Amino acid sequence: MKITIITVLFTILAFNLDAQDIWSWAENGNCSDDDYSYEIAIDKNENIVYCGLFMSDTLFICTDTLINEGISDLFIAKCDAYGNPIWAKSFGDDVEDVAYSVAVDNYNNIYCTGHFNDSLIFGSDTLKSSGDAYVFLAKFNSEGVPVWAVKGGGTDAERSNKVYVDESSVYISGYFTGNASFDAETLNTTGSDDIFAVKYDLNGNLIWARKAGSSSWDRAYGLTVDLDGNVYVTGWFCGAFGFGASSLSYNGSYDFFLLKWQSDGTPEWGFSAGSNLEDEGFSVTTDSSGYVYVTGNFHSN
Repeated sequence: MKITIITVLFTILAFNLDAQDIWSWAENGNCSDDDYSYEIAIDKNENIVYCGLFMSDTLFICTDTLINEGISDLFIAKCDAYGNPIWAKSFGDDVEDVAYSVAVDNYNNIYCTGHFNDSLIFGSDTLKSSGDAYVFLAKFNSEGVPVWAVKGGGTDAERSNKVYVDESSVYISGYFTGNASFDAETLNTTGSDDIFAVKYDLNGNLIWARKAGSSSWDRAYGLTVDLDGNVYVTGWFCGAFGFGASSLSYNGSYDFFLLKWQSDGTPEWGFSAGSNLEDEGFSVTTDSSGYVYVTGNFHSN
């Protein structure tokens, strides 16, 4: 197990710098309320895809006018490497709908995840929530046309914070309360909220769904997959945390975790670190040598 923990990173979004750190361009959408862009991805043609939510009645992205149907609607937009808008799409109903994460595959198809509270229509797929917030995963072609969409959820609130795609599969991670069903698999919490990792094929068929958690609150934020298909998830937990046949040590308040599942969903190992204050993992990646890199924050020694 080779892990590098990065405690300080500076992240710059929504604009472009060239190799000499000179501003190239910056763009914004015209709006009148609170609107958020959460994640960005680059396709094979160096086009930029980003997603988020808007609470304004309308969101103007170049010639596209997006209309808010409720409290907040989710949006997905695409521009070229120079910031010129290509298209923008919105989806939502009369309550809250959010897109938190976006990824692009080798064929420039787009995958987006987040949550919705009532119903959500992606092309011919209508997703419905029978409880509180459900999570969704949707696939779009390079023109922003929906290809398929799937959901997961139960009687309480669920959140999906990250999507990752490789050559054959697409993955999401987040957290759930009570129980959450992903197709034929139902996960049940150990405590208040547990974390989940779910793997689908590129047609939206479920491969596996897994959970881990403590006796209290747990959150999953970052997810990545290495060259062998092993899945890594990071976040934070509060309390005795079980992962497979092992348990992670807990120091107090929020502790950071990093979990590894094998490509078939078998738990391999878990790592934790923390103090008596809040320590959280937010993002994770791997390199070709098998090293795992994690970033987050801590508030004590």
